[in-house]
Amino acid sequence: MAPRQPLLLRLAGGLETRPVKAALSLLILVSVLPIQGLEDELRPYFLGIFGVELLLRAALLRQRGRERSRLDVVLFAFDVIAWLSFLPLERLLDAHAAHALPVLRLTRLFLLLRFTREIAIDLYAIMTRRELLEQFGLVTLAVWGLAFGASVLLSHLAISHDYDGRGPVPDTTFFDRIWWSFRQLESADNLVANLHVHPVVAVLSLGLTMVGVFITSFIIGIGANVVDQVVRAARRRPVGYAGHALVIGPVHEAEMLVQEFVRLYERHRALRSIRLSELWVWLVRRGPPPTRHALPRMALLGTEDDPPAYLYAPRMRWVAYRTGDSAQPEALGLVGAAGAKRALILARPDAGPDADAVTAMALSSFRTQNRRGHVFVEVQESKNRDLLQAVGGPGTYPLDMQRFLGFFLCQHLITPGVEALYTDLMTADGSEFYTHIFLGEEAVRTVAALGEGPGGEISFSRMARAACQNNVILAGVFLGDAVPERRAGELVSTEGLVQWLNPLLDPPE
Repeated sequence: MAPRQPLLLRLAGGLETRPVKAALSLLILVSVLPIQGLEDELRPYFLGIFGVELLLRAALLRQRGRERSRLDVVLFAFDVIAWLSFLPLERLLDAHAAHALPVLRLTRLFLLLRFTREIAIDLYAIMTRRELLEQFGLVTLAVWGLAFGASVLLSHLAISHDYDGRGPVPDTTFFDRIWWSFRQLESADNLVANLHVHPVVAVLSLGLTMVGVFITSFIIGIGANVVDQVVRAARRRPVGYAGHALVIGPVHEAEMLVQEFVRLYERHRALRSIRLSELWVWLVRRGPPPTRHALPRMALLGTEDDPPAYLYAPRMRWVAYRTGDSAQPEALGLVGAAGAKRALILARPDAGPDADAVTAMALSSFRTQNRRGHVFVEVQESKNRDLLQAVGGPGTYPLDMQRFLGFFLCQHLITPGVEALYTDLMTADGSEFYTHIFLGEEAVRTVAALGEGPGGEISFSRMARAACQNNVILAGVFLGDAVPERRAGELVSTEGLVQWLNPLLDPPE
């Protein structure tokens, strides 16, 4: 397991979270408000808050070493300049140098670029593509070419007109006519107000305005294309999740599955609360990070460019979608496969008889990045179950859907109405099953306290009564020879453990 990062670097990592970005952006905007006396009153707070941010930025910059980019260095330089602008420099500098202080304070606005750097980088990369540069160049050439031609015509004909809003004065220059022509192209509001002008001026104004409408429509089309590419570029960025659930495969047809996951997350969220003691142990005593949040942090990896329509529902706002081939490591990196706690790999019906082979490729690619997460794999043919188990290794659970559905139909025929029981046990509408492995000294002592007799034997009846007192129905236990291990941030492995459901009922021989 990798060594724990120092406290300073752990705090610095929080600078990239959305709440911190929003808070710092708000403070920057408040600091540049033109309210007399506001900055003097809040100066100590600004110096302290942005001083801590500067210290954390320096720690991050030092950690990256040679991997830091020029943009990181430039942004850090603006951080230093912005922090210096909070100092009472007007008391230290003379009157002549103090005139530059407003410009120095405006450098704080450059800090906002840091919080939108990903979008800014994508926008710059899109705007500087050759095809877009050619389109913008064509529009620019057409606009200024038409304005120049109209200005030349008006100059040679020496037509008197109010080109600059001062009336038909004789000292109108060639550049005034160019600007007047450009304004006719720029907006239809600049069309001549009436026809009591020279006919050439009226015709030119009308013609330039009509051409300007088409040029504006062309520019709007380019802008819509740029926005669409920016949105698509945002979907090619990693989700930045860790300890989340991952669904791979035909997710557009998995609406019910994703909705159930989200409902379970929301149900758990109502049962959890934030504890300051956990934060103290994590930050000071280098304990495990708090895991009380229960937002539906899910990532979906599909093959279609557009996300599923059900993701636009209000409760789905924390579910991220990315496009890519599930067998490619780059696509798995977009959905944070390396940090996923659990993954569901759905079979692809469009693969036909090769569906399990495609699933095995996705499972193998996932395991190259994540060896500790639990993986639930949908199997189309029962004979491939052992193969997928061997490919995935420990923590892999092949789900033989045909066998499962066959058993379900048989049980439904034998016991009509059993679907209500499954609804109660397998959906968020009822009381679903939970598996808990008691590990650690405190947990072991708690269980051992239920022992009876000189040997400390623990009866299932007494365990069931103790669980019932805590509003839990104990359905069974795990049996095994070795105590499973749990690493920080990982799920408990159930390899080598055998489920024993309802030990009070001995099965017939």
